[in-house]
Amino acid sequence: MKDHDGPATAFQRGATRDRLVRGFGAGALGQGINAASRLVLTPMYLHAWGAPAYGEWLLLTSLVAYLSLTDIGSQIYIVNQLTKAAVRKNAGLYRKILNTGLALFLAFPAAVVVMSIMFAVLVPPQAYLDISETSRTVAAWVLLLLGMQVAISLPLGLLLGVYRSVGMLARGVMWANATAGLQLVLTAVALWMGAGMIIIAVLQLVPYVLVSALVQGELRRLLKAEEMISVKHADLKLGISFIRPSLHFFSIQLSQSLASQGTVLMVGALLGSVQVVVFSILRTVANVGKQLLGLIANTAWPELTRLDTEREYRKLSHLFRVTLRSSLVGSAIFTIVFHYFGGEVIHLWLGGTITYDQTLMTLFLFYMLQSVFWTVCGNLLMAVDRHHTYSRALMGSSVSTVALAWIGGYQFGLLGVVVGVLVADLALPFWLVPYLLGRQWRDFDAGFFAVELVPIAAATAAAMVTGWLAVVAVFAMCLWWFFGLRAR
Repeated sequence: MKDHDGPATAFQRGATRDRLVRGFGAGALGQGINAASRLVLTPMYLHAWGAPAYGEWLLLTSLVAYLSLTDIGSQIYIVNQLTKAAVRKNAGLYRKILNTGLALFLAFPAAVVVMSIMFAVLVPPQAYLDISETSRTVAAWVLLLLGMQVAISLPLGLLLGVYRSVGMLARGVMWANATAGLQLVLTAVALWMGAGMIIIAVLQLVPYVLVSALVQGELRRLLKAEEMISVKHADLKLGISFIRPSLHFFSIQLSQSLASQGTVLMVGALLGSVQVVVFSILRTVANVGKQLLGLIANTAWPELTRLDTEREYRKLSHLFRVTLRSSLVGSAIFTIVFHYFGGEVIHLWLGGTITYDQTLMTLFLFYMLQSVFWTVCGNLLMAVDRHHTYSRALMGSSVSTVALAWIGGYQFGLLGVVVGVLVADLALPFWLVPYLLGRQWRDFDAGFFAVELVPIAAATAAAMVTGWLAVVAVFAMCLWWFFGLRAR
C-alpha cells in the first residue's frame, strides 16, 4: 500500500444515506440486545440472588465502570483522527496513528487496571460500600474479573473504531452486538442454572476474548497490510500529542461516569442497596429511550467528521438538523408512551417485585428528554474536535449533579435524588451546550434551537394533559419530523 493511497474506505463508494441506514440498523439491533439484557436479566438476577445481593452486584459493577476511563478519552480522539486520515487517503499517517493508539491501549490502561485491582484486593469494598451479603473473597474475585474485562474492552474498542473510520460503522457495531449478545445468552443460562457472582463475571469476560481475536484477523484482511494491526510504527511524539485533546474527551467521559455511576454509589451509601435497585430500574427504563435515540447521533458521527474535514458545511448543517429533530421527536414519543404505560410495563417486566412510583418515573422521563437535546449538540462538538469548553462545562455539571442529588437524597430520600439530578442538568448543560455550538456555527443560533424545541415542548405538554391529546401530539410531531427531513 502506498502512503497516499489510503486504506480501503467505504466513504468513497455508496451514498451517505446508505451508510446512515446500515449504521442505524446495526445500532438499533445493538440497542435491542441491550434492552433485552435489561428486560431478561434484571428479573433473573432478582430471582436468583434477591434484591440485596443484586444491589451489591450493581455497586461492584459501578465501581469497576470507572476503570473504563483509563483510556483518558484517547479512543474517541484517535478514531476521529483515523477518520480524517482515511478521508484524505493518507495511508502512512493512518498506520502511524493506529499503531500509536494500539501501543497506548495495550500499555497504559492495562497498568492502571492492574493497580486498581490490587487496591481493591488489599482494601475490600466492604470498607467503603454498603456490602454485607457478598463475602470479601467473592467481591475481590468479581472486581478482578470485571477489571480484566475492562482491560480487554479498551483495545477492542479502538479496533472497532477502525471500522467507523473507514465508513463501515455498521460492521464494527455488529461485532459489538455479537459481544453483547453472547454475554446475554451466557449470563441468562448461568443465572437460570443458579450460578453465583464469580461464574457470571467469568462468562461476561469470555465474549471479549473471542471477539477480539476474530476482529484482529478480519481487520488485517480488510486493511490489506499486516503492519496496520501492530505497534511497529508507534510514534512516541505522536502519542504525546494525543494527550491534551484526549484529556478533554476524558473529562467528558469522567463527567458522565461521575454523574451516572456516582449517583448509584451515592444512593447505596445514603439509602441502601434495595433503593439502589429501585433507582437503577427506573433510570434504566428512561435510559432505554436515551440510548435508542442516541444511536441516531452516533450513526451520524463519522459522517459529521467527514463533512467537516471536507468543509461541506451546508450538508453538515442539514445532517445535524435531521439528527437533532429525529432524536427529539423520538424521545418525546417515548416520554409520552411511558408516562401513560410505564407502570404496566414495569409490572409486566418485574411482576411487582418493586413498588412503582409514577412521580419518579415522570421525572426520569423529563430528564431523559432534555438530556437527549444537549447530548446531540455535544456530539457534534466532539465529532469535529471542538469540545474543549464543552468538557469543562460537563465537569461542572457532573459535580453539581452529585451534590444536588446528595442534598436532595439526604432531605427527601429517592425523590430528592431524582429532582437534584434533573435540576442540575437544566441549570447548566441544557442551555450552555447549544450556546457553545452556536459559537462555532452561526446557523445554530437561538432561533434555530427555538424552532426545534418549542414544538416538542408544546406537544409533550399537551400530551400530558389527556390521552386523546397524546394521540394528536404524536401524529403532529411525526408530520413535523417528516417535513423537516425533506427540507434543505
